[in-house]
Amino acid sequence: MKAEGESAPVGEFSWADSRKLVTSPPQASPMSTGQPQYSGSVPENYERYMAPVMFRPFAESMATRVENLNPLRVLELACGTGAVTRCLAAALPPETRLVATDLSQDMLQIARQTLRISAPIEWRMADACALPFDDGSFDAIVCQFGVMSFPDKSVALAEAIRALSPGGHLLYSAWGDLASNLIFHTVEETLTAMFPEEETPFMPTPLSMSNPELHRELLKSAGFGAILVEEECHSIGPHAPSSLAAGFVYGTPLGPYLRDQGYDLDKIYSALAGGFASTLGDPMFCTMKAVVCYGTKP
Repeated sequence: MKAEGESAPVGEFSWADSRKLVTSPPQASPMSTGQPQYSGSVPENYERYMAPVMFRPFAESMATRVENLNPLRVLELACGTGAVTRCLAAALPPETRLVATDLSQDMLQIARQTLRISAPIEWRMADACALPFDDGSFDAIVCQFGVMSFPDKSVALAEAIRALSPGGHLLYSAWGDLASNLIFHTVEETLTAMFPEEETPFMPTPLSMSNPELHRELLKSAGFGAILVEEECHSIGPHAPSSLAAGFVYGTPLGPYLRDQGYDLDKIYSALAGGFASTLGDPMFCTMKAVVCYGTKP
């Protein structure tokens, strides 16, 4: 499965773009389990403004890690709009069975539309906490930046080890700590200054699993062996601060949440764009850190 060229990083964001894209509100998922909802116009904006900036470098690395395991049957959890899926399709041999799943049908639709190579990918709407696959169905399971959103991490890992064949591998990643990820730090700092009445952090879910020891304990409790947890950093940029601001406001569940609280999204966008430019430059550059986790089924 050979890749054609990926789309270039997005340029400057304009309000005409946002008003064209953000036209349908998120709808409740029929399989809602308390996870953040990526529906309505959110997936399209997520793919356009977030994926090129924050997910592509880590996706390429994750695909290489999976490729090095030489699996014949690969399951991706929480594939989103397909950042890792596209890299896996390009890296793995054509005879590899690749199943990409997500809780959101809208995210899967964008993932299908953005796949620019001919690859026999199986797209499935599935909950990581209740996988619709038989025991031992896969040699490798991969998940990039999705585990933080699973409502019960222990159940999700139990499902993963069940669906793996003996000797199969689980690979997943979570974002590192707030201090090491200035993009998230800027969002948190900017919104806290704008809305001091909010008592909880704005970025609790993405940054909820930055502690490496937490992952070791989860993997061990689920029955995995050969556990490895390591940090991975990538340089990000150059990118337009306005594009990333549009991504957070219109391409994540954060925007609908703030809108539902009665906050002005125009002001939030402007504040975030200014915050990113001030902290990270214009065009912006930074380093982002993730925690990458391995486990093998005995």
